[in-house]
Amino acid sequence: HLISEKKAGETLIFWLEAIKNQNQEWKPHTFLTNCDDAQQNAINAVFPNARILLCQWHVKNAWQKNKNKIKANSNYFKTQEENLNNNTLKRSKKQVAQKMALDELGTIMQIRDASQVQNKFVEYFTQWIAFDEAEWIKYIKREYQGKCEKWIDAYRLYEHQEMNTTNFIESWHKKFKYTYLEAKHNHRIDTLIWTLRAALKDAEFECEAIRLMIGRMKPRQREQQH
Repeated sequence: HLISEKKAGETLIFWLEAIKNQNQEWKPHTFLTNCDDAQQNAINAVFPNARILLCQWHVKNAWQKNKNKIKANSNYFKTQEENLNNNTLKRSKKQVAQKMALDELGTIMQIRDASQVQNKFVEYFTQWIAFDEAEWIKYIKREYQGKCEKWIDAYRLYEHQEMNTTNFIESWHKKFKYTYLEAKHNHRIDTLIWTLRAALKDAEFECEAIRLMIGRMKPRQREQQH
């Protein structure tokens, strides 16, 4: 676990190298991370032979944040808007276009045959260029077409392929920040280390309880552990 006020590449490289030096036999073949370039660059620097996969939740979230690049100027979306509104589902033509664009990208994400990926991209780009969405297509080509092996299911057909998101570990990080650290900043380093050790001890206890089908550790159990 890395606790740092910085997400700079040099900080991440220092941390990864420290882990690597502690166990020279540890040679990870895959990392699952978010869309942060600093993380990916640090992994490439320290573990150049490792595969990097992008969390699919973060990929979809990035699409959501950039969907305003879709302007919906095509008359096609005006027709779709009218059809939806006639059926009482109220959506603007821009909302119709954005949902359609993201849903179709989601379908590409779920492709299981790698030989079909580029053909689907061509179909997608052809369609959305025809809809006069050049800015959106430029964004997808720049950020995702060249990295398709990092976020499309077709390139995840191997051990642990079911791990498509970082949601579990991020949920734990949120718990650590707000439950154990009480959302406070500027903790002393000895306090941070003690708290992290306590949190990891709780996590180990919970994992064992789940393995034995006892259930998650309750607050009183956590208190008894300390």
